Amino acid sequence: MTTSSAERGERLMEYGATHVLDRAGNSLRGHEPAGFDVIVDIVGGPALPAFLTRLVPNGRLVLVGLVAGPRRRTSARCC
Repeated sequence: MTTSSAERGERLMEYGATHVLDRAGNSLRGHEPAGFDVIVDIVGGPALPAFLTRLVPNGRLVLVGLVAGPRRRTSARCC
């Protein structure tokens, strides 16, 4: 999961998130796996490409909304 504050990150971990990243892609607990099976991003925007590089092969990126960054048309197809 990604979050904009350490307080929210702690709350996400209370709900069961095993790893939480800030918007820059850094772990809030200082340790993290080499890659992630699932990344959930609510905001999108300029940090999105960094999150894509953090996925393991066949990992999933869940975009709940794209409220940040420029508007543009894009395809969700990757293959």
